[in-house]
Amino acid sequence: MSNLVINIVKPANEASCGYTIRYRKFGTNDAYITTSLLPVEISSTVLRFTIDVDDTITNYEGFIKTNCDRLRCSDWVYFRTNNNTNTVWVSDNFVCEQDTLIDVGEEYTGYSSPGIVHYYNGFIYVMDQDSTEGFVYKFLPEDADDLNHITTANNITYFKGSDNAMKRTTTNVLYVTSLDVDNNRFIGTGNAYGGLVVFDIPTEKYIIPGTGIDDSTYTYNNNLAYGSNAVFSRLNTVITKDYIYASDRNSSKVHVWNKNDFTIINSGTSLVPNTDLADVFFDGVTGVQIGNEVWFVAGNNDKNVNNIYRFSTNLLTQPYPKIPIPDCVRTLFNSRYFITMYYDNISDKVYIGTWGNLTTGNNMHIYNVSNLTNVTLIKTINFTQIKGAKKAATTSIVKDPFSNELFIAYQGTNTETSSIDSSPENRLYIIDRNSNDITNVLYKPAPINLSYQPGTNPVTLWGCSTGLRSWEGGSSGNDGKIIKYVR
Repeated sequence: MSNLVINIVKPANEASCGYTIRYRKFGTNDAYITTSLLPVEISSTVLRFTIDVDDTITNYEGFIKTNCDRLRCSDWVYFRTNNNTNTVWVSDNFVCEQDTLIDVGEEYTGYSSPGIVHYYNGFIYVMDQDSTEGFVYKFLPEDADDLNHITTANNITYFKGSDNAMKRTTTNVLYVTSLDVDNNRFIGTGNAYGGLVVFDIPTEKYIIPGTGIDDSTYTYNNNLAYGSNAVFSRLNTVITKDYIYASDRNSSKVHVWNKNDFTIINSGTSLVPNTDLADVFFDGVTGVQIGNEVWFVAGNNDKNVNNIYRFSTNLLTQPYPKIPIPDCVRTLFNSRYFITMYYDNISDKVYIGTWGNLTTGNNMHIYNVSNLTNVTLIKTINFTQIKGAKKAATTSIVKDPFSNELFIAYQGTNTETSSIDSSPENRLYIIDRNSNDITNVLYKPAPINLSYQPGTNPVTLWGCSTGLRSWEGGSSGNDGKIIKYVR
């Protein structure tokens, strides 16, 4: 006989209940063995179950649930043990889900497609992909109670340029909205305006391509010009510590700027020498800078691009060896790869989120990148079998700018029945950057980014969501949200 050991993470100071466990040898069709157990509480947050089994080498799988509702584990939760030659198996920790720590103070609805938020000098600024009132707007946080009345609100200031052109029209939208937090700038790309659309928050002026005469709303910089004013041509903008990267599908060119002064670092068709990376750049891409390297993954792509691609930051040298992403599969939605990436410079780790289908591929992979000559995968968190019925999971990392905690922003969908799920399941998982374990689960909307409002007690953070319909306006598209989080 040997022991099957299962560890469960639970919220601190939460009372323990009895549990029911169903288990069998992994990879078999054996009937599940069912047992009820009281765990040993080995810390304030970890429960341990020990089951006698008659096999010393086989992995086990099964389901576990609490016999009460206090931990919100009343649904069966899947686990799979790890093979261990010492005849003790410890499953990946999972977390009982409950509302604690973060409460949404308010969700402000009726917006078009808010893509990014940023606090600056007393105001909350928003860049929207397709607002007919203006691509950028601001409001005072203390006036937020009236924000739901977006069509009549007098406390929202819109920035649309002196010629009324910086807004959604029947043809003009922004496909990408990004934040250069170091310079307090929004950066967007779309199917108009000749290149990058930059909004400088301190001066509240747009910086756009061209050679016109500056006024109170525009500054012109022809270095920002690139690409084609065509539908779905400028789909990518990646902002890193030092650079801006963008690509244009029609011309098959990639462009690199110094993000501080918009000096052109590189531009051309030869910057992506291998075919699969070229496929990434001209469809959907996301990237991070790590030292003197820049890493790219397929943000939204139907090509065979399930790797991490590594370049020098100026894209002048050949890429470093690419890194395959394990268990990275195409989604049921249009058979595409959807991958997110985040670099945490505090822990020197890279987090790769992959959106799979209803049975596999819904993972968060964690890599140690402290030694770029020996990048190692240190943990994979699987989200396929979590509590809830919707098993296709998109995951990305969002950092709390006040506490520096990392959240896994999770959205569970059912892509097998619909290309757009109108009622996704949203959660925020707090992940410990040292142990790589999830320490709590919060039933809250998953924001695109978080911005801290200084001087608030309790701490107030602001986020946003584009909603299900972006790159369009009108009543069908006004499902975006601005979200206030109170900690």
